Amino acid sequence: MKLIAASEMAAIVFRRGKWSARQVRIWIRAFQSERKLPSNVYGTWNGSVMEDEDLSAAMLQWLRSSEKGIYVAAQDVIDFFGTEAAVQFQHLFDAPPSLRTAQRWMHRMGYTWKKELRGQFVDGHERDDVKDYRKNYYVPEWTKLERRMRTWDSEGNKIPPQLNEGERVVVVWFHDESTFYAHDRRLTRWIHEQETARLFKKGEGVSLMVADFVSADYGWLRSRPVPPMAAPVVPGESTHEGGTLEDARVVFRAGKQRDGWFGTNHVVQQLSRAMSIVKKHYPHEEHVFIFDNATIHSKLPESAPNVYKMTLGPSKKVKGEEVGPSGETIKIEYAPAILPDGTIQQFYHPSNHPITDLQGTFKGMALILEERGIPGAQNLKRECPSTKQRQGCLPGSTNCCARRTMLNQPDILAQKSILQIQAAAEGFSVMYLPKYHCELNPIEQCWGAAKRVYRDFPSSSSEANLKKNMLAALDSVELKSIRRFAARSQRFVHAYGHGLSGSQAAWAAKQYRGHRIIPDTLLEAMDKLD
Repeated sequence: MKLIAASEMAAIVFRRGKWSARQVRIWIRAFQSERKLPSNVYGTWNGSVMEDEDLSAAMLQWLRSSEKGIYVAAQDVIDFFGTEAAVQFQHLFDAPPSLRTAQRWMHRMGYTWKKELRGQFVDGHERDDVKDYRKNYYVPEWTKLERRMRTWDSEGNKIPPQLNEGERVVVVWFHDESTFYAHDRRLTRWIHEQETARLFKKGEGVSLMVADFVSADYGWLRSRPVPPMAAPVVPGESTHEGGTLEDARVVFRAGKQRDGWFGTNHVVQQLSRAMSIVKKHYPHEEHVFIFDNATIHSKLPESAPNVYKMTLGPSKKVKGEEVGPSGETIKIEYAPAILPDGTIQQFYHPSNHPITDLQGTFKGMALILEERGIPGAQNLKRECPSTKQRQGCLPGSTNCCARRTMLNQPDILAQKSILQIQAAAEGFSVMYLPKYHCELNPIEQCWGAAKRVYRDFPSSSSEANLKKNMLAALDSVELKSIRRFAARSQRFVHAYGHGLSGSQAAWAAKQYRGHRIIPDTLLEAMDKLD
């Protein structure tokens, strides 16, 4: 059959005329010569008004300055066309778009409907006292230690420490606790269009809390390095080398009807075991244990003066509390203070005081400060009142009230926590992270990496399966990943050392994620960014 006849027959089949037959012949000859098929131009003659850059920019600016803030919606795109900002674009449209069109325009402007991304917590992060501790204590102390630490670059290459004669390598162990839940599963995945809603187990299910130490040098605190991705080994079980594996990990069944609540005594026992392991297996290095600033970690001995419990005047109730051998509460007096000049000051009146009502009572902050030579101590209020118009003590004040004055006394500032006293007795050091600064603790990312693996295990409500899967997930965190996490935390420390705020430090840590440290050109880059 000739090409003309064939094309005309094809046109008749599709109820078309000779013009269509002629177009078919043109397409065939073009394909024979160039091996190209014609493109379908259907719809290309209709352009979107969003292609107008001025309209798109004006709409985006209006959305960003909307009263709804970050919670803008497609309806706000429709509402835009009723504002003065849209008057200059009236020639581009006859009527506001439909809701479905507005949703498409949201995509064109770069918006996506999804769960909000979360960065670091900001509650209290930039509080004056927190910034002061970060700037004047943590960053300087870290800088002193960092010179003697092993570090790793973005490629995983070890950078040796800079040691002077007689100095030892410093190994920093970060501590934290985390909770794993039996019903914690992945919620984001590829879902087929024919798949229907599945039944879910109610609640988070049974939970297990884990507390551990980690370092960039050795990973999880253990008696010896264990190959990554190895099967979890329960402490006390035999290993392939014929010995027993020691670690500092604590698995705790938190709850009222279970093991109770994880407290200072549990942390003391865990730290004792950790120090025993590093003494035995890593004796040639200097070890520093870093905890977050939670109350169970920074708790003072009950015999240490607690300013927040002190009254302004004499009292029989101001004492510490210890738990006796049978679980009973025992009242104990605060230990005497040793002032900078070596003078010993008692916090309680003697038992033979001439005034019977004062015998053995707490002196009160007014008298204690007066004995220390603080002028006007008897005229101070116990604390600055906190109201809607006034939030207690003013930032930076040191002697506005008796409590603030007492808190700034040298002996009170120099008080050591239970963990610090315990570590010093064994020849180790304990440091505390600034409050609300989880980004400085690389173990937080270890928990995240482990939970990502844990969520891929088969779902189960069994506590035994929860424990087995949790331990396997924790042991799946590779040493090279831990070193990357530590490097990221290190970049935050350097950023804070440059005087950056929390949000600026987060930007810098991401901008220079390929660097071991934040470069000196950071401030110049920040100026350009601003």
